[in-house]
Amino acid sequence: MELIKLSCGVGKSYEEAVTALFEAKGKKGKNEYNIIVYDGPRLQSKIHEGIKEKAKTYLDLAKSLTPGQKKWLDQITLYDPVTGLLNKVGFAIRIDEFQKKGLLEGYYIFFDIDDLHDWNVKLGYTIVDKYLEAIGKTIKDNLRFHNLYPIAEGIPDIAGHRLNESAGDEFLIFIPGKHTLENDQEVIKIAERILTKVYENQKKLCKQLDESPR
Repeated sequence: MELIKLSCGVGKSYEEAVTALFEAKGKKGKNEYNIIVYDGPRLQSKIHEGIKEKAKTYLDLAKSLTPGQKKWLDQITLYDPVTGLLNKVGFAIRIDEFQKKGLLEGYYIFFDIDDLHDWNVKLGYTIVDKYLEAIGKTIKDNLRFHNLYPIAEGIPDIAGHRLNESAGDEFLIFIPGKHTLENDQEVIKIAERILTKVYENQKKLCKQLDESPR
């Protein structure tokens, strides 16, 4: 089996990360870590009104539930069942929680699988799904507090989100952090570290798949 590569865009808003990712996709395969950092005029993040409405519906319903009921609702409403990462609604709620705690700045890291359609044709959807599950789990397991925000001590960890409504499979991470030159460099190291772990775990998966009976 082969490694499935990812491209990565980094920005100080969702829109900046998307723009950087688009540029990275045009340079895929040219370096070990295909990471592009947005370098242009500031772009502001906006949450789609439909997502806001779904988040409000969840929050209103959660108020009337017992802890056990809320835990069940969270699992089916806020999380992706394959990877355990937050879905769109859960991600929006987590970002709102950060902002209410005064964490108003941060960085977005946006991963996208290269040539997913071609991999589906080459390996089949069942095998590719195993890769997706491994990639998502690796990202989830590596979401940890990075201390980019001085007042973030004890705040919930960075937020990870799987986007799979489009033609590809994408993974979005938000890290609360002051926009400083030091953090600008640190967030690139974080993206590289996550990609390193993703490829390490892919190699283990490839070995398992190669050794499994056909």
